Amino acid sequence: MIASGEPRLLALDLDGTLLGPDGDVPPRTRAAIERLRAGGVHVVLASGRVPAGMLRLCQELGLDDYQITMQGALIVSPLTGSVLAAWRLEPAEARAHIVFARQAGAVPLLCFAEGFRSEVLIPEIAALFAPFDEPLPLIVPDLLLVAAERPIKTFLYTPPGTHEQIWAAALEAFAGRATVTSGDEHSVELLPLGASKGEALRTLAAHLGIPLAEVAAIGDARNDIAMLRLAGRSAAMAQARPEVREAADLVVPSNSDEGVLQALAWFYPSLALLAAAAGPVAREP
Repeated sequence: MIASGEPRLLALDLDGTLLGPDGDVPPRTRAAIERLRAGGVHVVLASGRVPAGMLRLCQELGLDDYQITMQGALIVSPLTGSVLAAWRLEPAEARAHIVFARQAGAVPLLCFAEGFRSEVLIPEIAALFAPFDEPLPLIVPDLLLVAAERPIKTFLYTPPGTHEQIWAAALEAFAGRATVTSGDEHSVELLPLGASKGEALRTLAAHLGIPLAEVAAIGDARNDIAMLRLAGRSAAMAQARPEVREAADLVVPSNSDEGVLQALAWFYPSLALLAAAAGPVAREP
């Protein structure tokens, strides 16, 4: 068992954090997760992916309970389909997102639990789905009509060279009206106001009866900031943006260098073998 005071709930971002460049969990990190779960730690994946895109990893890691999906707007078990909580856009909100995207030069996609819908599928967008085990978007004639079905989030593909401009414009346009987030340099995502990985982690911790002081989180992108700030202990990856690193208690090496393993060694000092495998840990952002 883990020692008293060590985190009982561990939230792990996937892409750029837990997963290596090959899209898999490195063997040593996988073994550490198995040991943590055997020691009583509730391990949860926290990703922007739709549930289907997390299914393989949940199967491989034996995670059959609730996971944080779709940037925190859906807490669901990808294995069983059981839903703990979901945040949905009102039709008028989704339509406003679509109009904004078209005016800003982005390509809008509406996202539901089963996947994305779009009016077009250019090669650049199709390429984004390949690494994530996610189904390609379903092509529809009119997204404005699909908005009536209350999607969970709106995904905006930002063409090369436009990401920061569209990000800033979205922050201004939807201040106080939506959660604006991003997990990469190719997209901006719009969620119902209040939805985030942080709020999902708060909801899940309350469901499990675990105080936030006993929660740990690791991430690497803007969509992880709320989660990192909320958790009692947190770590950011070395390649993260400055604002992401500043939100965390600790900065560890990149996912290419198995930085998650070092974060786990810091979170769980009682696991001596894990600490030995990880090596020394830097303690300042």
